[in-house]
Amino acid sequence: MKNALSIVIASVRNEEGFDKYVKKISKILIKREINYEIIVHKQDVGEKNLNRIKEINKNIHFRVITENKEKDYLLYSLKSAKNEDIILIDFERNFDPEIIPLIINLREKGAEIVITDGVGYRDKSIINRYYCKFIKLFYVKLGHNLDIDPFSGIRFFTKEIIERLELNPKEKFFNLQLAIEGINAGYNLKVVENKIKGPIKKGRSWEWAQTIKKFSKFSFVNLFSPSKIIPFHRKVQKDKGIGFHYKGMEFILHTDLPNRESAFISALLPQRLLILSIFLLLITTLICDWHTTLTYVIGSITVFYFADLFFGIFLIVRSFIKNPEIKITRNEIESIKNKDLPKYTVFCPLYKEWQVLRQFVNAISKLDYPKNKLQVLLLLEENDERTIEKAKNINLPKYFKIVVVPHSQPKTKPKALNYGLGFAKGEYAVIYDAEDIPEKDQLKKAFLAFNKIDKETICVQAKLNYYNPNQNLLTKLFTAEYSLWFDLTLTGLQSIDAPIPLGGTSNHFRVTELKKLKGWDPFNVTEDCDLGIRLAKRGYKTKIINSTTYEEANSNLLNWIRQRSRWIKGYIQTYFVHMRKPGEFIATLKKPDVLTFQLIVGTKVLSVFINPFMWLTTISYFLFRPEVGTIIESFYPSYILYLGVFCLIFGNFIYIYYYMIGLAKRNHFEIIKYVFLIPFYWWGMSIAAWKALYEMVYRPHYWAKTVHGLHFENRKKIILSRSLGPEGKREQILVPKESVSVN
Repeated sequence: MKNALSIVIASVRNEEGFDKYVKKISKILIKREINYEIIVHKQDVGEKNLNRIKEINKNIHFRVITENKEKDYLLYSLKSAKNEDIILIDFERNFDPEIIPLIINLREKGAEIVITDGVGYRDKSIINRYYCKFIKLFYVKLGHNLDIDPFSGIRFFTKEIIERLELNPKEKFFNLQLAIEGINAGYNLKVVENKIKGPIKKGRSWEWAQTIKKFSKFSFVNLFSPSKIIPFHRKVQKDKGIGFHYKGMEFILHTDLPNRESAFISALLPQRLLILSIFLLLITTLICDWHTTLTYVIGSITVFYFADLFFGIFLIVRSFIKNPEIKITRNEIESIKNKDLPKYTVFCPLYKEWQVLRQFVNAISKLDYPKNKLQVLLLLEENDERTIEKAKNINLPKYFKIVVVPHSQPKTKPKALNYGLGFAKGEYAVIYDAEDIPEKDQLKKAFLAFNKIDKETICVQAKLNYYNPNQNLLTKLFTAEYSLWFDLTLTGLQSIDAPIPLGGTSNHFRVTELKKLKGWDPFNVTEDCDLGIRLAKRGYKTKIINSTTYEEANSNLLNWIRQRSRWIKGYIQTYFVHMRKPGEFIATLKKPDVLTFQLIVGTKVLSVFINPFMWLTTISYFLFRPEVGTIIESFYPSYILYLGVFCLIFGNFIYIYYYMIGLAKRNHFEIIKYVFLIPFYWWGMSIAAWKALYEMVYRPHYWAKTVHGLHFENRKKIILSRSLGPEGKREQILVPKESVSVN
């Protein structure tokens, strides 16, 4: 411990022996060569002992506090301590100060809270002894699974604790509160045995009743209230960054994004109650009239399908009619001078991907941008020693910088990005994943796009596609999905100024505005989607540009399900976060983004859960019509039946046709014939959705890492893509096996 100690003595009043007690404490501390101060408050000291203090103050370092700027004078006395280490003593409980050296020893071993344990109470009253044992057994051991003395009169803690936690040192349950709150805040609690010198002050029956009442109230509130999120103390925050403790676990965020805008708590209590109410209502109505209930449920689902179908058609048509993406021509790029280009920061978070690092360095080195105006930050995790070692051994260009993200929870990409944001020197910034190969002129296009658009647009999204579309059936269908999403759906959303869920990479930002948005939510596993919605709620916009970044399409089914389940889980998180205050979407009466948010995020999540049940119903109807046909038909009144048939036949055709259009726009004509197999792809999405729901409950912030480089396992070299060149020019790129991660 530090060679200084503040001892605050309470409950002094006019008790006898105070001067001798203080002298004994002084003697013990002087022997240990510890600088000290003894603090009492004027309100807590009787006139007799106040006079004694004046007499002995010449030889003992006394401070008598006369002010009170807190809810009680004892709390103010503790906060007035000059030293970081504090011992609080209840004088009337008559504990032997010889215990202080044992407390000091525990402090030197790392203890941050020490509560002495009064083993074997020596009260003359049998009732008092059993009363104390009852409180300890019932409220401490059984109620909170702790083994401390709730009536101990000597406690050690730090000044940081008293400043950081909301404690009530005058209350009888203070020891229990100190232990519970301290453990939740991540402090190290130790207990030291202590022998009581004399009898505990004899209590009266009304005091027992009052004490039990207070312990009962405190325990009830503590057990049934949500666990507290306890922010770091300001001193800790300077060393570690912004963060908090929750149930004893430490989380470092590197952003001051408010918890109400974070996915740390997946669903707030009102949202959980709403879900529970809907579930109970559904169960009740099923019990009362199951047939009518299912008819309404199926009717609602059919209307939901029709709305999603109509909205999809609307977006595709808008995408073609308005053609809203920002187009930067070759002439515009060639006319810009390097001296007019701004500083650009490139973020690349990597985790156990050392093998892909060389490929990324090569891809960034080929960017058509002045290297003296590039800042490339490789965000590496502290516990990823192999990647750090490999990165240091590579002859990185001067504009690359290795940034080691301190090990902490949560272990997510957005947490690393928040840490990297503090190092950004560029006026603009972009995020690339480790396996990305952006088109060479993308940074220039993004800069020119920012110059063309209004200041409300703070994000420019490049399109994403894949450089291994023809590896197997899964990569073909994955390519079809991405071609539809980035080339048609997102541009359609842009045409109506709707919120745009960002892609996980190739988001270009104005750095100043990104910092105003507090960066990324470190607990959301689709931080890109969340940020896209959040910036829309703040009145900002996202635009799509005519540039593409090529990634690796997942070619392994199990690996794809892991990746997809994370995406769906992140969409669920995003939905709950932004539906806490849906009114924030409504910027004006003419711009009801809350509705488009339901269709963009809500329906995408809901459909993957509903689809299997509707498909099974349809299959059962045609395969087992004699047995179940009449029952299924009874759930479809004529108006719902016609709508359902329309969605089944015309709707599914339209969905498949969407994918064909997206592929045709990307010149992937050879893949179009495989689109008829897309329903099997949808089945996989539904499997991933149920996995996501499980993780939402048990591992909400777990980041399922995607395995990269699967298409390199048996080949020395491979042609990654036929369409990596700017302006649609086709190029072939050979990438060695060693440059792609298989971890």
